[in-house]
Amino acid sequence: MNYRLKGLEPLLRAVGLLPRASPFRLMVVGHPRFGAYARLAGRLGIAHRVLFLGPRRDVHCCYYASDFLVHPTFYDPCSLVVLEALTCGLPVITTRFNGASEFLHPPREGFVLDDPHNAQQLAGYMCELLDPCRRNACAEEARRTAANGRSSTIINDSWTPWRKQLPIRGRHNLFFLFIFQPVDRTRIGAVP
Repeated sequence: MNYRLKGLEPLLRAVGLLPRASPFRLMVVGHPRFGAYARLAGRLGIAHRVLFLGPRRDVHCCYYASDFLVHPTFYDPCSLVVLEALTCGLPVITTRFNGASEFLHPPREGFVLDDPHNAQQLAGYMCELLDPCRRNACAEEARRTAANGRSSTIINDSWTPWRKQLPIRGRHNLFFLFIFQPVDRTRIGAVP
């Protein structure tokens, strides 16, 4: 796994283009080596908005702490993280280079970028999802898409028990998520 292939640099550059007054944080979950990207966030003046969490055993909690997923990958045959996000009712921003984008019907559940390098367009899509009305509408569609079976055959059945037990995310703090760490499904059943 590498942040470069998954598009973290263009995402950080897009975050730098977002309105300074917008109340949001970016959670980055995945590889423990993120120093170069933390330094880039500092140079871009956005370090205070980015949480580098590294690898997580409770990655499912990161989904529920988030308001949408941003996954601007340069290549992914079918990113499970997108399907997991839809299952959690998260709007998704990804690229046409992600096979999972075929499950989306933009702009219903989120957006699909043509070019992961296009930080301006990525920032525009994120701005749209910073709007609570737009985000909530996309979240409803994400839940419908996940529930209608198109993606459910790919998502492991072990997601079902904890998805029903956890509450809908709170909207007190606006977070969006960049993640490329696979979920340890053996631990999901242990979630209360």
